[in-house]
Amino acid sequence: MDTLTESDVKSALDECVCFHFRKTTRAVTAYFDQALSPSNIRSGQLVILLSIRGGSSPTRNELAERVGLDQSALSRGLQALERQKLVKTVAGKDKRTRLVSLTAKGQKKLVEVFPLWEAAQRAFNKELGTKHIRAILHDLDLVYDQVRLMIDRNGSD
Repeated sequence: MDTLTESDVKSALDECVCFHFRKTTRAVTAYFDQALSPSNIRSGQLVILLSIRGGSSPTRNELAERVGLDQSALSRGLQALERQKLVKTVAGKDKRTRLVSLTAKGQKKLVEVFPLWEAAQRAFNKELGTKHIRAILHDLDLVYDQVRLMIDRNGSD
């Protein structure tokens, strides 16, 4: 194919799964970032804090898996939280493993931010409907799992 018509481009944008996921992700992220702004914590940072709190000092690899980030993106997120003294990373038993935990300041920040997130979540659910949101979350989990399988399958070729 030597040229693309306007129809080809419009069709690609209308049907592009990646484009629609990215557009939606940016909008949802902006909504939650705005709701959390009084706390000076962004939604991605909150996810990291919650994921650390949800486990007992996970390794960096475990944390990356929980939040669906690669090591590079996780490192950037953790560095920002470490600068704010909300998390700390320490050597594990074998010195190659790095364990991540919340500091006392991080625990306090999480308690401060949580009501902001709850209010935003309630408003989001009210706007779109709790039942609808649950169905979307279920479908997103299915898509995530299938895409991970596709990536793994392509990586093993």
